[in-house]
Amino acid sequence: MSDVLAAAVAGIEAGVAHACELGVKVAVIVLDHTFTPVSLQRIDGTYPSAVDVARAKAHTALNFGAPTAALAERIVAENRAALQAVVPQLMFVAGGLPIRDGDRLVAAVGVSGASADQDRECAEAAASAMSAALAG
Repeated sequence: MSDVLAAAVAGIEAGVAHACELGVKVAVIVLDHTFTPVSLQRIDGTYPSAVDVARAKAHTALNFGAPTAALAERIVAENRAALQAVVPQLMFVAGGLPIRDGDRLVAAVGVSGASADQDRECAEAAASAMSAALAG
């Protein structure tokens, strides 16, 4: 099992566990550095499009190497719309976080299905577990 895959599994489990603690239903996805899904889990009852939204959040965090919540604050609405017109997969809403192994950007996690703040919390739980797994 690759380091990123093992970390993704740990991250997905942590993100889902945090969602369960919050009492919310979410989808959690991890993309590797090539934007390829490595792992995905959707809690039963989560709305179906949450998977696509979570993937878009992970894609955005990976593309820019920054949390989607920070990007939403930093990039003005007109520029967000222009970027999304060119790359429709971009999603400037909290819940996407880049994952680094040292200085190297190796993956991103995206969470969707609850409020933006709850999605962010679940993504942070997943990212923390992934970082710990990558650190060994």
